[in-house]
Amino acid sequence: MPFPYNYFIKKLLAGLLSAGLIMLTLQVSAQQLQLLTGVVKDSASGQPLTGVTVMEVGTARGTTTDANGKFKLTPARSSGVLKFSYLGYNIKTVPLNDAALLQNVFLSTNNKTLNEVVVIGYGSQEKKDVTGSVAQLNSNQFKDRPITRVEQAMQGQMAGVQVRATTGQPGEPLQITVRGNSSISASNSPLYVVDGVPVPDLSNLNPSDIASIEVLKDAASTAIYGSRGANGVVLVTTKNGKTGKTRFNFNAYYGVQTIARKLDLLSPQEWINMAEQLQDSAYVKRGLQSGKVWSADDPVSVREKNLGLHPGTRSSSYIPDPRWAYGSDSLDFINWQDAFYRPAAISSYQLSASGGTDKLTYRISGNYTDQGGIAVNTDYKLFSLRANFQVQLTNYLKMGIELAPSYSWLDGANVDGKDAQAHHVLSMVPIAEKDAGLNTGIAPYGRYYYAGSTMSSVAYQRLTTNNLNRQDLLSNMYLQANIYKGLSLKVSGAWNTDQQNHKTYHPTLGVGQAPGSASSGSYSTSNTQYYLFESFLTYNNSFNGNNINAIAGYTVEDTKRATTSQSNKIFANDDLTTLDMSTSTPTATSTGELTRTLLSYLARVQYNYKNKYLASASFRRDGSSIFGNNNKWGNFPSFSLGWNMGDENFMKGLPWISEWKWRYSWGENGNNGIPDYRAYGSINPSNYAFGNSLSAGYVPGSLSNANLHWEKTKSSNYGVDLGFFNNRISLSANYYNKFTSDLLLNVPVALSTGFSSGLVNIGHVNNKGIEFDLNTQNLQGKLQWQSSFNIAFNKNRVLQLGQGNAPIHTGFSNLTQIIEVGQPLDVFYLYDAVGVYMNQEDLDKSPHMTHNIVGDVKYKDVNHDGVINADDRTILGQPDPKYSWGVYNSFTFKGFDLSFLIQGAGGNKVYDLIGRAIDRPGMGSSTNALGRWRNRWRSPSQPGDGYTPRIDGTTGSLYDSRWLYDGTYARFKSLTIGYTIPVRLIKGIDNARVYFSGENLFYIYNHDYGGYSPEDLNTSGGDYGAYPDSRTLMAGINLSF
Repeated sequence: MPFPYNYFIKKLLAGLLSAGLIMLTLQVSAQQLQLLTGVVKDSASGQPLTGVTVMEVGTARGTTTDANGKFKLTPARSSGVLKFSYLGYNIKTVPLNDAALLQNVFLSTNNKTLNEVVVIGYGSQEKKDVTGSVAQLNSNQFKDRPITRVEQAMQGQMAGVQVRATTGQPGEPLQITVRGNSSISASNSPLYVVDGVPVPDLSNLNPSDIASIEVLKDAASTAIYGSRGANGVVLVTTKNGKTGKTRFNFNAYYGVQTIARKLDLLSPQEWINMAEQLQDSAYVKRGLQSGKVWSADDPVSVREKNLGLHPGTRSSSYIPDPRWAYGSDSLDFINWQDAFYRPAAISSYQLSASGGTDKLTYRISGNYTDQGGIAVNTDYKLFSLRANFQVQLTNYLKMGIELAPSYSWLDGANVDGKDAQAHHVLSMVPIAEKDAGLNTGIAPYGRYYYAGSTMSSVAYQRLTTNNLNRQDLLSNMYLQANIYKGLSLKVSGAWNTDQQNHKTYHPTLGVGQAPGSASSGSYSTSNTQYYLFESFLTYNNSFNGNNINAIAGYTVEDTKRATTSQSNKIFANDDLTTLDMSTSTPTATSTGELTRTLLSYLARVQYNYKNKYLASASFRRDGSSIFGNNNKWGNFPSFSLGWNMGDENFMKGLPWISEWKWRYSWGENGNNGIPDYRAYGSINPSNYAFGNSLSAGYVPGSLSNANLHWEKTKSSNYGVDLGFFNNRISLSANYYNKFTSDLLLNVPVALSTGFSSGLVNIGHVNNKGIEFDLNTQNLQGKLQWQSSFNIAFNKNRVLQLGQGNAPIHTGFSNLTQIIEVGQPLDVFYLYDAVGVYMNQEDLDKSPHMTHNIVGDVKYKDVNHDGVINADDRTILGQPDPKYSWGVYNSFTFKGFDLSFLIQGAGGNKVYDLIGRAIDRPGMGSSTNALGRWRNRWRSPSQPGDGYTPRIDGTTGSLYDSRWLYDGTYARFKSLTIGYTIPVRLIKGIDNARVYFSGENLFYIYNHDYGGYSPEDLNTSGGDYGAYPDSRTLMAGINLSF
């Protein structure tokens, strides 16, 4: 059959004619749909608003305003409405054909809330409909602060959420506690969830990527997370892209960090005075032991003769260094704090790009942070990326993808805690040989004879290796389908990987030792893979004032971890630091594997009638591999009620009350934060004797417990939300009562089992408290002033322990704290020091120990039996604050802005173990001492301050209240001053802001405190030498284009 040319030509001509007509029609339409332009401004100040969302109602077409508040938009239709929305402002609509009104669009502030939408577990909710207790922190409240960690933004900003900086080490996490501690053996940390995916911590998150932080505090809010919700849930939501042209944001800052506070130690001359006094005392005592009377005034020549020493023989116990008389001319006087802690730079550079169309929105960001540590040879670097994409595949199908890789380097750790470098810096004698200086104790220089054996911390940090590298990848993806009107299905999956490599190397540093002969090194790895699959049905419907939201879902989580570790010693030299059997001797090698699975079913229904009468109920069923075979599954129900009484007709006569909502909630959570496999009996390697030889084998290492299960917390919450004067003043108050049962404790078991104790569920703890949040809009107009204040009080009590409620001794060497029924967790249990035995008469008339001498510490006779012994130890306070608070203020005037945050906590005690290490009688002169020892007891005629004992006293082995301090403090946390440069001065830039900021500017606390910060915590419930906090001054710039 021949090709139908005529037919083909006719169809081609017809198609071209149709296309021409369509193009002509589109051209005419385009000519009719003109480009709309205008400016959006603040109705009070008249200032332009940047980033206002402008959408054509009923279409996907929209844009955002630039730095001058201007917008451009070609509408999809010739008639319709534009909607203008902006965070903190009322939504406004303007007809498309009202050209005059579009030229200047004024938005009025919405005092109701800073953010009408609150993120909750597996969803979001309008704040007015929330019936639980949720603390919210919007990015606007910390976007102007140059912070390196997410937790820093939370400190002092949320009632009932205590954030504690237990160390100043760069890159280290902060401790977060929600409504008090509830556990003895399990974790007290909250669950962290980033964009719906549980994560182990908030490390490597760029604060500039965060849109909001919500903390779920009550059981009704956290029960949806079941066995992990007992300690609260921290939800972090990152920023997404918005429709419009690609918008770039660049932020950078540079600053200098300095030590926030130095401890008062004895100066070199004061240490010499103390050493001479100790030598005099020891010399006189030696004479008495020999039945002779030797005088402290005896010159060196007489001492040498009496002691039987050759002339010139050194004796640190009895004979002073003759060079002490010449001071720094003959010896090197060193302030070790000045030498070890030095100013350090901090810088950060962040770039993001966001934008999109009605089909695709995106946001891509990158961050590089370089934070030098104030301790020598310590620093932290972080490089992170984050990419969020949302794609509208069809009218009913949406997809989202998120990728967030990061890499961090932490160098020179091992500063915090007992026998670490922060401890040594304070205990080092402040004198060294002239030729050694800062290298004292390090080959080829020996230590100063009259000092201890501790090597120079400065040289040690410089010569040793302690590096931790961490690679993280957070990734998740979801598909959401609108199945039917109001009904949608969301399927999501996540894969997170965490790879850590830790290397240490300690070279041979002693005098006379061959390189490598005393060296040691280690290398450890940890590879964690986390998988998550979730499937949720969501239903939304509204009819006749009834509003329903319901979800039902299924989740499965799987964690796999593989670890390796190897330690070697005696290296060929100190140039090759790799762990190799041919060049060094292995001392320990281990590998480990872990698998953890959590399977869950959950459901929640939220209902309100006309937004006045509110109700919510949830249920979750968890199955966990962590617990015993008889208790793999647990059920976690909750419900809550609310009443927006302010919307009732009878409240209309009180126009000054703009909001009044009552809330009540109840729920049950679990705490599964215990080490894996504790429910199963372990085995340990051991040797068996067969004849005259040993054979390798295994023995039971612990008891199994098939009934082991999570700790349970039942909690109720009563709340009220009030607003006054169109919500320019808003107040939220909560009262909660948390009862935690089935605490995991090691209790005695029958010796016939082969063990003395086993882990069981027994014991109860109660936390109850009140919280207040106050927010005010003090001034509106050209000068705007906003304030917020929060305070929370918590009362903690142990209600029941193991068999017979026997107390549990804890703390340092189990000698400083105790867990006892009727008391808060881990209260301090010590001798109560009340002074010094000033003279012999005071000693004879006062209760004392048999070995006490004049000048010793005097203790309180608690049981009034006239004798001081272990029965006189008493409870002297709790380690956890009874209250915490924060005050935040922000001001804007024209282009200027100023904000500051003050926060604090109190009602607790801090045990300063480092103080005891360098502040106890009988410690000798081989270490330095706190400055208070200049006011020590010297004699009845020189009693000192009446509290510091004699340097050669007899109570140095006891743990007493001399090192227990009031932990109450207030801190000027941050101050930021900025100026937004008029964009007309910088071509191509939509927004430009420069600022100056200070962090940790100063503390107000007990001036006698013997540590760096009352927040420090590093060794067995106390502070045994912490990496100090740093005071940071910074300058930065924000650009948008």
